[in-house]
Amino acid sequence: MFMFTALIAVSASAQNLERSKFFDNTFIGVSTGGGFWLHPSIRDFNFLELVLETKDYRARVDRMADSTYRYVSWKNKATMADTPDIILHNGIYNEESGDYSFKHGEYEYIVNENTGLVVKNKNKIILSQIRNKAIDFL
Repeated sequence: MFMFTALIAVSASAQNLERSKFFDNTFIGVSTGGGFWLHPSIRDFNFLELVLETKDYRARVDRMADSTYRYVSWKNKATMADTPDIILHNGIYNEESGDYSFKHGEYEYIVNENTGLVVKNKNKIILSQIRNKAIDFL
C-alpha cells in the first residue's frame, strides 16, 4: 500500500497515471512537464530519450508529443536549470545507427548515446566529441 501511495504522490494526478506504464517490470512515469531542475523553456516534453556529456557539452534529447525529437545543449559548466545554449526541434531518429539528427540551417547536429556528439556544417565535420558519460534515468 505504501508504494501505491508514493506512486500517486509522484504522479500528481490521475491523468498522468493513465499515461504512465510499465516497461520490463520498471514503472515509467510519462508526463508533459519536467521538474524545477529544468529550464522553463524545455519543461514540455513527452519522454526523455537520453542525456549525455562530452568534454565540453551536456546534451539531452526529448521525444515530443508529436513523436518528433528535440535537442537541447549547454556547456558542461551549466545545469539543466540554466538557459540552454541551443534548442533544436523536429529531429529524427535512425533506428539502425542509433543517431538522433537535427538540422539548423547548414548545420546538422548528430547525437548518439554510444558515441557522442557530431556537428557538421555543409556535411563537413566541425566538431566531434566522444561521450564522457551517458546518464540513464531508467
